[in-house]
Amino acid sequence: AEMLGYWDQACPVRTDRAEVLATVYRKPGRSLIALAHWPSSAAPKPTGTAPRAARAPIVDGELDEAEWSGAARLTRFHRLGTDETPLAAIEARVTHDGERLYIGFRCEQPGGKPVAATTERDGTVWLDDAIELFIAPTPGERTYYQFVGNARGVFADLKAMDLTWDGSWIYRVHVSDGWWTGEVAVPLPELGIAFADGVEMGLNVGRDRQGGGHELSSWAPVRNSFH
Repeated sequence: AEMLGYWDQACPVRTDRAEVLATVYRKPGRSLIALAHWPSSAAPKPTGTAPRAARAPIVDGELDEAEWSGAARLTRFHRLGTDETPLAAIEARVTHDGERLYIGFRCEQPGGKPVAATTERDGTVWLDDAIELFIAPTPGERTYYQFVGNARGVFADLKAMDLTWDGSWIYRVHVSDGWWTGEVAVPLPELGIAFADGVEMGLNVGRDRQGGGHELSSWAPVRNSFH
C-alpha cells in the first residue's frame, strides 16, 4: 500500500484538531486510516534565537570555537519518545550571516568510529551515523524540508518526503576518536524563507546513532518519528 503520512501535502485525510494526526495507507479499492493523538502539552516546544555572526563560519566540519563563540547553543536533547537525555551527548549551534543559516554540531561517539556506509547523495544516509535537520518556513504548517547528513559528509535532502527535491547545501564533517563534528550552510531562500533578522521558522535537529549502540535523539521532543 502507498503510505500518505500526515506530513504529506497529498494526504487525503485531515482532522480538525492539531494534536490528532492521520496517516493513510492506500491501495486500489481500499484504504487504511491510522490516527494518532499527540497532545502538544506533553511535548513543549523549545525555542531559540540565532544571532547574526560577525563573520560567517567556514564550513569545513571542524567546528572552530572562535567561529561559533557567539552562536545559539542547543544542548538539551531528548531520546526519541522520552524526556530522557541521550546516552551519547550531542550539541548543536546556530547562527546566520543574513543570507544563510549555519548549523554546527558535535556528537559524542563512544565505542569506536561512526558508521558511514552510504556514499551517494539521496541514499539511505539515515541508516548511518547521521544528523537530521527539519526546517519549516512557517512554524505550525505542514510544509517542511529535511536534510540528513552522515559522518562521511554525504547527504540526502527532501521536501517533506520527496527525495527528488535538491537544494544547494554546503556540508562538511570531521571525525576524531570518540566524537565527530559537522557544519551545514542552509540555503534559506531556496526553502521559501525571506530571510531577515527576527524571522521565525520551525527547526528541529535530530541524531541517528548507529555505531556503538542504536539511539535516536532530537532537540525538540518527538514521539514515534522525527517527522
